[in-house]
Amino acid sequence: MRWALAAPTCPTADDRSLHLLHYFVDYQERPYEKTKLRWVDRLVPDGTWSGILFDFYRRVYRKLVEDLEVPFALKGDQRQDDTPVHEALREVLVNTLVHADYTGRVSVLVVKRPDLFGFRNPGGLRLPLEQVLQGGTSDCRNRLMHQMFLLMGLGERGGSGIPCARRALTRHDLSPAG
Repeated sequence: MRWALAAPTCPTADDRSLHLLHYFVDYQERPYEKTKLRWVDRLVPDGTWSGILFDFYRRVYRKLVEDLEVPFALKGDQRQDDTPVHEALREVLVNTLVHADYTGRVSVLVVKRPDLFGFRNPGGLRLPLEQVLQGGTSDCRNRLMHQMFLLMGLGERGGSGIPCARRALTRHDLSPAG
């Protein structure tokens, strides 16, 4: 396990000191739902790479989309290699990372199987589920982390990510859970 030293996300007058956060991110590519083989590929902060959250994002996103079919399409005179499914996976992965509660003991988990993509992060919804599904309201748990992704063009902070991802997945016969 890796521990990261960070400032409190919401310092109070009584707690302005630095403290340790439990940090563990986990990507697993699994063959199918129930097999003896737990995973065929795994990425965790094990010392073979930086363990930095943005590196996790870049590595995992590449793994999630490497098997997706990309139909030939041009935008102007440039080939378009980004499909709505690519956009949905990118959005859900960013949301999973920026809305996670890294102070608990549960890890961020991203799972890829032939029949599904799964995303889990610790911390409950900060908005009612109906409002999240409807979209239009953004309430980010980790604002500085979200700002980092925004500055790299990987977010909008408009509360539209989940509804857009659900529409894209539904259009491509991939059923979003929830």
